[in-house]
Order: sequence, then C-alpha cells, then structure tokens
Amino acid sequence: MVFIKSFLIILVFAIIVGCSSNDPMVDASKTVIQKTKVTIANRSFNFGTISLEDSITYSYPVINSGNKNLIIKNVKTSCGCTAPEWEKKPIAPGDSTLIKVKFNPVSTGYNEKTIVINCNVDSSFIVLYLRGTVVK
Repeated sequence: MVFIKSFLIILVFAIIVGCSSNDPMVDASKTVIQKTKVTIANRSFNFGTISLEDSITYSYPVINSGNKNLIIKNVKTSCGCTAPEWEKKPIAPGDSTLIKVKFNPVSTGYNEKTIVINCNVDSSFIVLYLRGTVVK
C-alpha cells in the first residue's frame, strides 16, 4: 500500500513538472512563438567621458532581418542606474525599432553596463553594452 501511494505521488509530481513550461518564448496559451533574426550594427556603445552630474541616452537600432515578427518580451539592465525603453508591439520583418537606454551615473570611474533583450531569436536573448568613464 505504501508503495502504491509513493508511486502515485511521484507520478503526479512528474506530470505537473512535465506539463509546466519555463521557456520565455511560449506565450500564455502555450503556443510556441516562431524564431526570427535581427541585425544590430553596433552592440556596444562607448560614451567616452561624462561628469557624475550628467546622464547619457543612447538608442541601439535593431532591424528585424528574419521572416517572422520580432517580439521583444523584456529588456533588463545590469544596474538600476540604466533604464531601458523599447517598442512593446511586434516588429514586422524588414522593419526596425530602437532600444533606448538612459544611463544616470552613481559613481566615478570606468563603467560597463549590460542590456539584455529577451526576444524570439535563436538564443532567446541579445546582449548589448554601454561603456565609458565617469568623472567628478
């Protein structure tokens, strides 16, 4: 009897785990989102030297070079001092969009911030870089 209960608990757990999806490219209705390709001319921007009191805004052009809509699910940065903005609607094949990033420095010295775009490309994400030096 104990064996049957243990077996049923394990079976239910396996079914629950097997039916859940952690894939960020599966929408709420469990429809797999088709992958596309993007072209980004420059994935790194060096803003040079700025003052601690200044801020810098830069826009990364992103072209949907694939044949499916580009869906940007989320954009995250490595620091709260860097704020991203992006188009929330799908980007049609051949169209482009901008990933706009505003950097408000909080310390002096060399800074390197990463911007991670979660979207429907083969690797599921794209990494961009914002670099430069902050002085007093």
